[in-house]
Amino acid sequence: MSEVFKRMRLTSSSARRRLLLLPVLLSFIAVFPSTRLRAQQPGDHPTSAAQVDAAQARTTLAILKDDRRRAELISTLETIAAAAPGGAEAVAAAAPAEAASVPEEGHLAPDSLGAQLVNQAAYWVEDASKELSQIGRTVSDVPQLWGWLTRTVNDPIARYSLIDAVWKMGVILAVALLAEFLIFQVLRPPLRTLQARPGPPPGRHVDPIPDLSSAGEASMHVESAHDRHRGRALLAGLGAVMRRLPAALLHTVLEIAPVLVFLGVAYALLATPLGATPTARQTALAVVNAYVILRVILSGVRFFTNSSADGLRLLPLQGETSAYLEVWARRILATGLFGGAIAEIGLFLGLTPEARMAILKIVILLIHVYVVIILLQSRAAISSEIAGAANKRGYFSVVRRRLATVWVYPAVILVMAMWFVWALEVRDGLYRLLVFFLSTLIVLVGARVLTILLLGALDRLFRVHPDMHRRYPTLEARANRYYPILRRLIMVVMVIFTVLALLQVWGLQAVDWLTASAMGAQLLSAGVTVLVAAVVAILVWEFVTTMMDRHLATLNRAGQYARAARVRTLLPMLRTVLLATIVVIVGLTLLSEIGVNIAPLLAGAGILGVAIGFGSQKLVQDFITGIFLLLENAMQVGDSVTASGLSGTVENLSIRTMRLRAGDGSLHIIPFSSVGTVTNVNRGLGNAAIEVVVSAKEDTDRVGEVLKDIARGMREDEAYKDRILADFAFWGVDNVDGGSAKLVGQIACTDSGRWGVQREFNRRMKKRFEAEGIEIAIPAQRVIVEQRERHADVAAPQSPVSKAERSGAIPESPPPSALGNDS
Repeated sequence: MSEVFKRMRLTSSSARRRLLLLPVLLSFIAVFPSTRLRAQQPGDHPTSAAQVDAAQARTTLAILKDDRRRAELISTLETIAAAAPGGAEAVAAAAPAEAASVPEEGHLAPDSLGAQLVNQAAYWVEDASKELSQIGRTVSDVPQLWGWLTRTVNDPIARYSLIDAVWKMGVILAVALLAEFLIFQVLRPPLRTLQARPGPPPGRHVDPIPDLSSAGEASMHVESAHDRHRGRALLAGLGAVMRRLPAALLHTVLEIAPVLVFLGVAYALLATPLGATPTARQTALAVVNAYVILRVILSGVRFFTNSSADGLRLLPLQGETSAYLEVWARRILATGLFGGAIAEIGLFLGLTPEARMAILKIVILLIHVYVVIILLQSRAAISSEIAGAANKRGYFSVVRRRLATVWVYPAVILVMAMWFVWALEVRDGLYRLLVFFLSTLIVLVGARVLTILLLGALDRLFRVHPDMHRRYPTLEARANRYYPILRRLIMVVMVIFTVLALLQVWGLQAVDWLTASAMGAQLLSAGVTVLVAAVVAILVWEFVTTMMDRHLATLNRAGQYARAARVRTLLPMLRTVLLATIVVIVGLTLLSEIGVNIAPLLAGAGILGVAIGFGSQKLVQDFITGIFLLLENAMQVGDSVTASGLSGTVENLSIRTMRLRAGDGSLHIIPFSSVGTVTNVNRGLGNAAIEVVVSAKEDTDRVGEVLKDIARGMREDEAYKDRILADFAFWGVDNVDGGSAKLVGQIACTDSGRWGVQREFNRRMKKRFEAEGIEIAIPAQRVIVEQRERHADVAAPQSPVSKAERSGAIPESPPPSALGNDS
């Protein structure tokens, strides 16, 4: 039983009185053992009854006959039954406890952070249920009112006492109210005379501000005029109050005079046989005192806020506002005073102290509800006063406007919390509530200010300087990716710290739990570890990305565009691999910190990797082949290549495929594993091959000079001179047969200008041959009619092609393979 008493919280006097009943209860159990218990223990000697004397038996019997003491006994038994675990249950709970020490497969480790968090949450739920049970016991006092009413109606003596007290109280109140009414009728003329006094005179106006040449002087003049206006208004208000004070005081005395007559008449009647019985006297006194106090306090309120006479009102309020205050003052005072009177009357009529306290709690609850209604109805007006002028600027004005939108919520919570603290009988409740409210306000305001400072510092930190932006063009874009994430992270961290601070000031010792307890320290360590891992991962990611970007920028500045294009092609694949590695490492670290055993995960991942490797050999081959092709600079985006028998321009390179755009618009997607040979025509040098077959009768030396002259003209052309690297290399006559001679040569060009130069050269060569009269040999010719001699009137040879003449062809034209040709 000692453990039972340790776990019971017997703080109130009623609980201590119930504790004194335990010896009597045990004696009762010893005297009256159950029949079932005797049947189960046939060998016991029935000598326990001899251990209980007659006095204990009478005490037990008195408890059972008294309803109130019997209810207290039942409550005590229920408390013991709820607090003390049975022996069998304790023994039964021991076996699962031993079995629980061995973690089952797939569950959290017993000493891990996750398991400790689950256990701590269970403890918190248990504590919350105990607090809710205490609230339930407090609420259980309310049904005792119905029991008291039932007993009063059914008991003839109690019913007679109630009826006697009510009719005597009614007679006293009726006579006293009649005397009050008669006196009020006598005093009504002077009251009306006082209420007919005129209201306040019109206010004085500020003199107009003269025109001034200087804006500063005008501002100073306006400020001084406003100061004078406020001073004059204050003096005028004080003068008006002093002039109204005598009349207002006389009006209040005349209002209280009938109430004093009511009090004298009522007390005089209480000295008669109407107040002879204690119940009738105390009942009438409670109601009379409540009524007199109500009227006196209301007269005091009207002394300041007289709504029926503007000339008697001391406070600078409108008539509507004064009437509103008087109405709610009357409601609150009437509810509190008459509710307390009813509770006292019930106590004289046999009401239990617990039921009386329940009535008082209901009355005070109604008063708090009235206050909440007043706050909600006056929300707009009070918010306007708190916000101040809308044109004001500054931090304090912003705080006032923000407070004006939210003040009503903490105010309502504070009002209702005051009632809960009092109703639950919390020791030093109001003082703790005040400390709780102020500390909560300080924590919330401090957290908000700190959040604003941190977000401002974050904004300044992520603001990229123009010089830095010129040096690192992609820095701002990367910073903008992290800015919203860090902003949300700061908000989450501030919410966590705010919650911890609130729990600490509320007395839950959250900071001590985090720093002193083993689970708190483990949770803090896990959080720090995960945070450090995430920060390191981000730093590694940004470092590698920055190095890649800097290397790419260095290549571009050095003019190594081919290497820059290769690096740009490799960047997506390298970033994907790096991101996957970082995510896996951070994820495994997180799982390890919360207590999950990652060894099976690693083993499973290894087995899964082997299975995937066997099932996706082609994918792995695509990836590896693609990596080597890119590392060897076999191709890059924009190159014209031929791979797997398909030709086109490289549009994209992924980790396993390449995309070729053919000359007819078709898109070829080629896996790297199927690429055996790659033909790339964009590797720095492209030679324009020149071949021409002329008639065997033409002078080959002359034809060669014409070809050289055409090449010289193209090198002087602005559209082609940058694409030609050297003069025309005439290699001579490559082949001679009976009817033709083949001349060959070459022009060294850039890789992108080769085909455009070659096509332009062929165009100019045809035009020049026509002008020079050079005949191009026909591979096969059959003469059907005898060839005529050349007449003298044949047109003269045309002039050489002007270098300024244009064909409209694109200088950077693609190779024949890009057009879908075979060569």
